[in-house]
Amino acid sequence: MPGAWHVYIDESGRFESNHEALCVAGWAAYRERPHGADFGVSEAIRAIDPDVPFPPHAAFYNMTGYWIVPALRYAKREVAGKVERPEFRAALAAFDRWSDAQGRTEIRRAAMSGEEPDFTTVKRFDRWLRDTARAAWMALEAPQRRFQRGMVELMTKIGRDLGSDRGGCFLVAACDAPRQNPPRDLNDTYLWLLRALLERTAQAIIATSTAGTVVDVRVHVSRRRVSHEGLVRSIEQVDVDRQANAVVDTIGPGGPIRARLKFWCTRPLDYHDKPSGGIVLADFVANHLRSRVAGEMGLRGRWAGPGGFANRASVTLGLPSQRILTGFIPDIPTAACDGVPLVAVRAAVAGEMPPPIPATVPRWGAEQAAMWIEGAAALRQAGVWP
Repeated sequence: MPGAWHVYIDESGRFESNHEALCVAGWAAYRERPHGADFGVSEAIRAIDPDVPFPPHAAFYNMTGYWIVPALRYAKREVAGKVERPEFRAALAAFDRWSDAQGRTEIRRAAMSGEEPDFTTVKRFDRWLRDTARAAWMALEAPQRRFQRGMVELMTKIGRDLGSDRGGCFLVAACDAPRQNPPRDLNDTYLWLLRALLERTAQAIIATSTAGTVVDVRVHVSRRRVSHEGLVRSIEQVDVDRQANAVVDTIGPGGPIRARLKFWCTRPLDYHDKPSGGIVLADFVANHLRSRVAGEMGLRGRWAGPGGFANRASVTLGLPSQRILTGFIPDIPTAACDGVPLVAVRAAVAGEMPPPIPATVPRWGAEQAAMWIEGAAALRQAGVWP
């Protein structure tokens, strides 16, 4: 039985705002057996820090004060004489002094049940701990940073095991720069970026697939709010199917000299549904790419080079954001910049003249589009694309 690609996708950013970078991102990996592809990720994430409830969520563990939750879980295990974690001592003592009795009860209940605590309650505690018990707050940074390093090390290991150097595992992303006059309803931005990600992923997979074959691509998306026909609601499988079908319509059906993709979209899951480790890693990727790569780089950051998007993403996340084809065809980026750069790549792939990219587009976005335009021409010349 042939294998399948699995694409795990999450998002990061305030999609109701047009003043910050937005990102839909994750990772793609090929598996010989098409079903049940967790890749051992869930177990590996649990092993990074057994006191962190599964599934860990970047919105929480990036807040230093959230680490009172693992501390409380540790304290319960410590009574049984299991382990010692001195970095939690001061925070636990400070937690008992927090005057918000209801907040203490909510956080303690969540810690014992393994469920996510109320976000605003954790944020209040984080602010209180930082302002009134700075040393205890700083002590929690040690397990926080250790966990984040563990996530990067896990991604690096996954890439090594699944052949990231041979194109079998890579980052996927679609980013949108801050803008003053968005061209569409902000509530729809997530769906536009999801489509951009799926289109870029499809192009990257086709470019390295055997001509004439049918390639299964299984899409796993975390749940969020979206807008459809004026109604804001929770995303459904049909919404993902709609974006995947639009991508198939755009890239064409394939043929004897090009592979054909078949998308399979699973039911979107939120964190209360206990999603797989693949979604947890996608959450980590999306949050990191938005806040520490695309967001920090602004409009003038480059794609290539030591401080460029591709290098920073690969070094800090452990997986490549480019696929190497052959010696005479340029590397093809697996992260897309939405808007004109995406339209330009789409035209080049179709054998049409791409439109000029305006100076208002982030530099890295224009540069990755130029690489794709050059790569598409080389692929066509090599007979990979019609």
